[in-house]
Amino acid sequence: MIVGGNILLATKATNGKSFSIYKTSSVTTAPTLLTTYTNNTGLDMGTKVSVQGDINTNASIIATCDGTASSGSNKFVRWIITDGVLGSPQVVTVNGVGNWGAPASNTKVVTKGTTAQSDYFLSYYDSNILYWVNGTNNNASKSLEDSDNGNSWAMNNNCLDTRSFNNAQYLVLVCTAHFPQWGGTPCLYMYDVTSDGSFTGTISTSDALSFNPSLSSYNSSDGVAATGDVLLAPTTDGYKLRAYYVDNNCKVIGGYEFDCIDK
Repeated sequence: MIVGGNILLATKATNGKSFSIYKTSSVTTAPTLLTTYTNNTGLDMGTKVSVQGDINTNASIIATCDGTASSGSNKFVRWIITDGVLGSPQVVTVNGVGNWGAPASNTKVVTKGTTAQSDYFLSYYDSNILYWVNGTNNNASKSLEDSDNGNSWAMNNNCLDTRSFNNAQYLVLVCTAHFPQWGGTPCLYMYDVTSDGSFTGTISTSDALSFNPSLSSYNSSDGVAATGDVLLAPTTDGYKLRAYYVDNNCKVIGGYEFDCIDK
């Protein structure tokens, strides 16, 4: 994870084991420990971690708790950083979103802001519903239903990120492909989530959808695991926004660049 000029590295921890986050501001500087947490959630954690904000000032760090073969998960662990001070870990239960699994079918929870009350988003296989969750009561408040493009059964909708850019808030969802050997390709959807007024309909047809390119696969062999990630990265001057994505099954790494000029 790269945020605010810092690189964060996180371990994975089974229940009862230590989960650690390290930080460094340079690829040539050894990471130092940011925090350690004894995982008491009853679930694995650390497969997917997200960061919003700047850890030197105000930020939110979220580590999702994986589901198990016998039961799913609707929990994550969150740290809030305020004025550069790291707060205590908070175990959060999400209501109204069902339960995600693991390892490939878990979710990456991403938040709109840097406080415990900030709204956040999640999506997972195989319901493939994109949820907008109220950060004050942790109840799902709105959702985009499963894509109606006919390919959702072969997609894993769980790679997300969100960032502010040009006085707006954007959410990106990458759906990795389960079956590249059958011609499956990843999908990328970017939404304007500045407000929730247009956050209705389906993942592929919502009025909030602002960018949906066609992506490619570079693999025709059997898929191993529909895993990957996506990152939204505004430039420090605020002029451009870049989206980087990876789909491990499809053996593809790609990116898009946006600017703030109205053309």
